[in-house]
Parts: sequence; structure tokens; C-alpha cells
Amino acid sequence: SSVLGTGVTYQWYRRDVDGNVAAVNSATSATLNLPNLSESAQYFVRATASGGSVDSSASTVIVQRTYDQWAALKGLPPSTDAGDSDGDGIPNLVEYALGTNPSVQTPGPALALDGANRLSLTFRASKETGGVTIIPETSATLAAGSWTSPALVQLADENFATESWEASVPLTNTRAFLRLRVTRP
Repeated sequence: SSVLGTGVTYQWYRRDVDGNVAAVNSATSATLNLPNLSESAQYFVRATASGGSVDSSASTVIVQRTYDQWAALKGLPPSTDAGDSDGDGIPNLVEYALGTNPSVQTPGPALALDGANRLSLTFRASKETGGVTIIPETSATLAAGSWTSPALVQLADENFATESWEASVPLTNTRAFLRLRVTRP
């Protein structure tokens, strides 16, 4: 699309991960400079002239943080990977990997049994994390050494800062267990 007419003006906008849109203060030129970003967001420009206005496609900016940077930002002491600051049963390292808040109780990944006798684990992984690996695992016994990794399927994403995934296993035994293991160097 293009804008027609005279006296073209520009206004840049920011869309947060929740979909809220707001004008970027003092961002009224054809280009945008974004120093010192602290949060992931999408940015687009609206060009307006006497013939109307048009919005550009949005550009996504993902701000990645290490676990230690994230922990400091969330007010957690260093090396609290296994801690559970909000008491929801999800360790801080997993909260980091999933992009949830360690100070607010959050439901964990969703487990479901479908009509085709498959047990599924669905989770969202944050694109803002750096240096972690999320490994879905399955076992029929919970015994050490019995855990294997099922195939993963990427699902449609709810927002630009997360990726949605599903791991599923057929229920060939009377018991099946799925878990997420999160590691970092």
C-alpha cells in the first residue's frame, strides 16, 4: 500500500505481547531508533497524507536475557534455578523457559487425553530466553533411565514472544507419564 497526497507525516506505534498498541513518544519521522530496549515488542509506522493513511507491516524485536539477567529483573537471588518463588510447583528455571512470572502462580503445561488414546503435553516456550533447552520426556515407569523424548509438533503461536509446542505419546500401556526437563549450561 502507499499513501497519496501532500504533507506526509509519520507516527510510530508499539504493540506489546498482550496486543496493546500505543504511539511511541516523539517518533514522528520515517525511521525509528530504538536504544536500550527492555521488552520485546512489535513496531509499525503510520504514514498519513491528505489522501488518507496507511500502516506498515510490523517488525518484531525480541529482547533476549540470560537466566541470571531475568532473575535479577524479577528480584530473585542468583542461582535459584530450582527455587519456586510463588509456590505454584513450577521451578524458577522452568518459569524462565516458559516465559511466565515467578512471582505469580501460573498453571503449568497442559496435559490432555484425546479420543485417539494419546496423552499430550502442550506448552509455550519463550523466545526471550537464551541458553536453555526444553526437553519433553515420556516414560511408562518413572524409573531412572526410562525417559525418552517424544516427537514435537509446533502449534500456532498466540503472540510473537512465544512458541507453542505439543508432545504426545500413544497410550499402549496402562500408564504413561510426560514431563518437561529444562537445562542450562
